[in-house]
Amino acid sequence: EPGSSSRNASESCEACAPGQWVEVFAATGCNTCEPGRSGDLSGRSTQEEACEDCLPGRWNDVAGGRCLSCPAGSWSEELGSSECIPCGAGRFSLAVGASSNETCKPCAAGSFTEAGWAECQACPSGRSTDLEESTSCALCEAGRWFSGVGATSCQLCEAGLFGTSPGATSPEECLSCSAGTSSAAGSSECQDCSSGRWTALNAS
Repeated sequence: EPGSSSRNASESCEACAPGQWVEVFAATGCNTCEPGRSGDLSGRSTQEEACEDCLPGRWNDVAGGRCLSCPAGSWSEELGSSECIPCGAGRFSLAVGASSNETCKPCAAGSFTEAGWAECQACPSGRSTDLEESTSCALCEAGRWFSGVGATSCQLCEAGLFGTSPGATSPEECLSCSAGTSSAAGSSECQDCSSGRWTALNAS
């Protein structure tokens, strides 16, 4: 009968599983709901009875599968979605089953995300960003450093010191100027003292 099938004549007829249906008599198999749709009832004889569109905020990418909530970091506003749309890079969402991109919020300065992330990640040591909605953190320039995480700006090497490597994570990476040279704070190199001026070793 419709809504059931058997694989051979010796078997009893079995009801089509949820997410499946069959309309004809003497069926040997059931049809499955297409991606973006699913069903909760067994023994259905029409596609309309067996399959319902996934609601906004839910999705299903497998024929005959179940509708699932969009994971954090994504959303879906359409009925019958077979995929969820990730929040854009630089934005995040903790909401599960979101039906609008309004749940995607910009990351604060000092943090970043790639597309589809549920949470913003703090800039690691030696990097910073002073912008909201950042997709990455820039290396501290030579002559600057930062040892913690989540920096919106990098610390300067003190006057009389200089740094040669971008991405420094410690003030110990700032080097002393040699005798006869000096530097302003945040310098990447030391300058020779001008005529009529001098410095001793380690002086600014």
